[in-house]
Amino acid sequence: MHGIVNNTKLQPRRQSPDWFWYRKDIQSMPLYDIAKEKGLTTAAFLWPVTAGSKIDYNLAEIFPNRIWTNQVLVSLKASSPLFLYEMNKKYGKLRHGIKQPWLDDFVTACAVDTIKNKKPDLTLIHLVDMDSMRHRYGVRSPQAKEALHRLDKRVAKIIQVTKDTGTYPQTDFVILGDHYQINVDKIIHLNMLFAQQGLLHPLGKKSTYRNNWQVTAKTCDGETYIYTRGAVDRGKLKQMDRVSSTGYGMGYLGGVVAFIIFLVAELSKGFGGLLSSYGVARFSFILAAVWWVIFAWPLLKNGHQRYSVNSVTNPFIDSLRRLRRTMHHINQYKQLTWFLVAYFFYIDGVDTIFTMATVIGKDLGIQTMMLMVVLLVVQLIAVPFSLLYGWLANKFSTRRIIMLGIIVYFFICLYALRLETLIDFWILAILVGTSQGGLQALSRSYFGRLVPKNDSSEFFGFYNILGKFSTILGPFIVGIVTQWTGKSTVGAASLSVLFALGLVMFIFASAIKDK
Repeated sequence: MHGIVNNTKLQPRRQSPDWFWYRKDIQSMPLYDIAKEKGLTTAAFLWPVTAGSKIDYNLAEIFPNRIWTNQVLVSLKASSPLFLYEMNKKYGKLRHGIKQPWLDDFVTACAVDTIKNKKPDLTLIHLVDMDSMRHRYGVRSPQAKEALHRLDKRVAKIIQVTKDTGTYPQTDFVILGDHYQINVDKIIHLNMLFAQQGLLHPLGKKSTYRNNWQVTAKTCDGETYIYTRGAVDRGKLKQMDRVSSTGYGMGYLGGVVAFIIFLVAELSKGFGGLLSSYGVARFSFILAAVWWVIFAWPLLKNGHQRYSVNSVTNPFIDSLRRLRRTMHHINQYKQLTWFLVAYFFYIDGVDTIFTMATVIGKDLGIQTMMLMVVLLVVQLIAVPFSLLYGWLANKFSTRRIIMLGIIVYFFICLYALRLETLIDFWILAILVGTSQGGLQALSRSYFGRLVPKNDSSEFFGFYNILGKFSTILGPFIVGIVTQWTGKSTVGAASLSVLFALGLVMFIFASAIKDK
């Protein structure tokens, strides 16, 4: 099964759904990939679902479906850029954008030129003039008959160029029609019936509806596909919490082992004099690098990513474009948007407390070695408590346990006001260890259940970027308040504002019903 069951994707929240344009959407091996495997050269002209493919000479079928882009940009990204430029320079004057019949004149001229000069082994040509005229004016309309005569002339040109180049005897011509057409007298809107039964909920006068639909119909040519979905699979949601919590717990455990090795090197003065103080520092960097390589290898070797983006020639520019596209895409999901706002505030507080802990400890007069031991204990505590948070999320709810973690951090900030002794610092560190990993893990799994799975890569990419960017506000607040009051503990306490804002916005986000 190739997986392409419609022109467009099922996107209830979009008035103009995205088409199946990209090769990655096909779940089986298309003909042009088989030809490439055999060492043959390939060419395609507006052939469906070829965007981003490895076709040698490709003018992909695609059009802009976002307000921030245009036909030139999407075509350059989806097609063979140099080939597109060459053809447009030669024959661009023949077309008027994507309007017919001029677009087919352009496509035919490009195909004839390519067959003559490139001599591809496989050529795929999609001529849509007659299809457009039938859709617009009717199957038996005069405009459709005129389009049929134009189609006949275009096919004749393609056949003739094979005769001119001497490849006609070796060429097999296969003419396909992707669907049948008849005039429509009546339209039955099944989704109106489903809406009357409460199975989906339209958004005002728009042709879109809320994402909490249970049954929806989507037509394509003479067929209608009925999509159904029942209640959310609670087992899978619980599995997400468990996997995320276990992942963070194991991450902290692995970090502890490497940290202990470094502490042994530091306390033994370079393994009994084998390393100088500078050598120990260098050893820590080498250890971290080796640690990454060793434990990343099983994932690289055995992990299989199901959803991804195609490779591009200019990753930096394309990443900026995808980031802008993702921001617009995320904005369509209100609950997701508000969760990210809440996450921005409270995760900023979490990261700031961890990074500023040593500064506060030194202000209290705690020695560097003791601070390192405290950090080690925090990570040790984070291991079981990350797992505990996962268990609590399954027992009560992910939402409630995330709120619990934020509240714990809020009181940690207030407790910072009374920091005076090493014992106070130890109590604070233990409290941090109880909630740090669990809050991070459940935030990730909670976000994971909100995102559409086909766009999970781009959404999680934005999630990670937001997490890194959020570490700016917290240190800024701590620095300003500390400078103003002269006390770093008051600066730490000021982070309670971030957790209060994060909690309020998280409650608001979880109250939104269009999940």
